[in-house]
Amino acid sequence: MSLEINYIDAPEGAQEKMIAESTGGNAFSSDALIASGGKSKAYATLEPGLWRLDGTRKLLPDDPHPGWWSVARSGENGQFESPPVITITFPVPYSSTGFTFTFSPATEQWCSEIHVAWYNGQTLIVNQDYFPDSANWTLLETVESFDKIVITLKKTNRPGQFAKIQRIEVGRTILLGANEITSVRLVNEIDPSICELTVDTMSVNIYDPQNRSFLPQENQRVELYKDGKLRATQYIKSSTRKAESNYTIEAQSAIGLLADEFLGGMYYQRPLSEMVADILSNWEFEIAPEFASSTVTGYLPVCSQREALQRVAFSVGALVTTQDSTKIRLLPIPSTVTQRFRESEILLGGNVRTAPRYARVEVIAHTYTQQDVTETLMNEEEVNGENVLFTFSAPHYDYVIEGGEITGSDVNWVKITASGTVKLTAKTYLHTTRTFTKLNPEATAKERGNYASVSECTLIHNGNALEAAERLYSAKQRRQTATQKVVISGQEAGDIASSLTPWGTITRGFISSMDSTLTQNGHTASIQIQGIEVTLESVWPYSGEIYSGGMEVLY
Repeated sequence: MSLEINYIDAPEGAQEKMIAESTGGNAFSSDALIASGGKSKAYATLEPGLWRLDGTRKLLPDDPHPGWWSVARSGENGQFESPPVITITFPVPYSSTGFTFTFSPATEQWCSEIHVAWYNGQTLIVNQDYFPDSANWTLLETVESFDKIVITLKKTNRPGQFAKIQRIEVGRTILLGANEITSVRLVNEIDPSICELTVDTMSVNIYDPQNRSFLPQENQRVELYKDGKLRATQYIKSSTRKAESNYTIEAQSAIGLLADEFLGGMYYQRPLSEMVADILSNWEFEIAPEFASSTVTGYLPVCSQREALQRVAFSVGALVTTQDSTKIRLLPIPSTVTQRFRESEILLGGNVRTAPRYARVEVIAHTYTQQDVTETLMNEEEVNGENVLFTFSAPHYDYVIEGGEITGSDVNWVKITASGTVKLTAKTYLHTTRTFTKLNPEATAKERGNYASVSECTLIHNGNALEAAERLYSAKQRRQTATQKVVISGQEAGDIASSLTPWGTITRGFISSMDSTLTQNGHTASIQIQGIEVTLESVWPYSGEIYSGGMEVLY
């Protein structure tokens, strides 16, 4: 087994916020593509040695989007008579250990001499010449608190060439392998009831014999590969330097970063993909084909992105994970056993904890109806500014303002432009609820007070409450939690698995937690399987009745 880590040593947010401006750029060049990236293609040009008649060169189209090219070509010695200049600015200061230049890999062209100056305001921090030696080249220089970089392109690797830049990236990618990774602890968790979106974590111990300059910063990306396959994409929470060459990096999955405010809204059959895109903003996501026709109906209050995504996932019955991907994925709840732990894979020890039996589960359905009742939201309140945002804890419609202008609104918020006191009124929604209950006929009299209830998911309505109650009941019937130390051979959190207990029975259920230790020699984990204990490999049936508001619903 081999372990590798891609350490994306780049300050969080810097690439998205960088602004590039140039002098000496070609008419079809784009300063914006210096940050976002252009297309690397082998175009036919008049550059010496690059006009090939073998079909590999394409004619330059009207709108090529190659990134950035200089308008002038370098001289006979490769030097520019008037070197082009690229200036990169940032709205706030950043720190970095390097910059990654992608010149023109398709044609093996690069600038072989550049000058780079870093500034903080008007203060010059670093002023240095550098000599790239490939079309993909990383400038290694640790610079702290810069907000401007001036790059002068002085020379090309061949005479008579255009300076070509496909992309400039803040930071660098460091590949850590067997000689650098001391140990990895990876914790994956998934709540089978979907009542919580859990955050995966990772702790990596690194020994760097090259004594490179590491500058771990919050939210930098770390990718873990096992045998060439991506196992985790996480983001740095903290780091500790224990010696000159020893580092420990603590990271978390993207779920832990979904803390931005989501303004919510009122929805009716909104496609799930559109809903998730609104919530996750710039985060990449993937929705399983099983949810292609799923929609979202109901109300979301002002909350965090993580809370909003959890309510959406609960309403459609989707597990949320980032395992084995760079994306946040929504997956169906598995229904059949797909993994088994053989006796040879189970290490000594282990236990099975039995939780109290749930007598019932309850899911509250919500209905919101517009009513002709006016409420005063702001009365003689001072507002000075443009597009000032105000949010509310309950939904409203038909806003009316005195003393200002409403420049934007939705059920949970308004934006106001005013200079002085304002009065704001709006009409309200009538909020009614209905309780859907699923009973456990095997519960004893003493267990009747033990129940699970989901009341705050305002995307549960009369149309999806029964299915939600079924899913919650099924999850809560997994009373036995088996904790074992095992050798991992492809199993993951979220699988339905079976495993032998120390006394010879079988625990079958949902892998809700996998606390892994990975080394270059193997992969072991402490796992938790939430399920039932059986004596034979048989199908687990369950029974019960669903009730709605005291009336039996047959199914």
